[in-house]
Amino acid sequence: MRLKVKENITLWRNEGLIAYVALGFLCTFFMEVNALLPYYLQQSIFFETLMSYMAFNTLFSLALSEIFFAMLVVICHNTKLEKITN
Repeated sequence: MRLKVKENITLWRNEGLIAYVALGFLCTFFMEVNALLPYYLQQSIFFETLMSYMAFNTLFSLALSEIFFAMLVVICHNTKLEKITN
């Protein structure tokens, strides 16, 4: 089991996915401590003031950021492959 975990971590490190997974954990952490933050840092205040004219909610914005970072990982991975092959 430990060998499989080490292989996966090595694979993730080589593909640049560790930062992506860490970002997901960080976003989850910020969602959990949202109520403990000062009022001007809470997401409800942000969405009510700056983005009230859009139909954004927290889950939709997290889904968009997830798609954005997934595309960023794919683009970075493809450019790494192009550099190696050229």
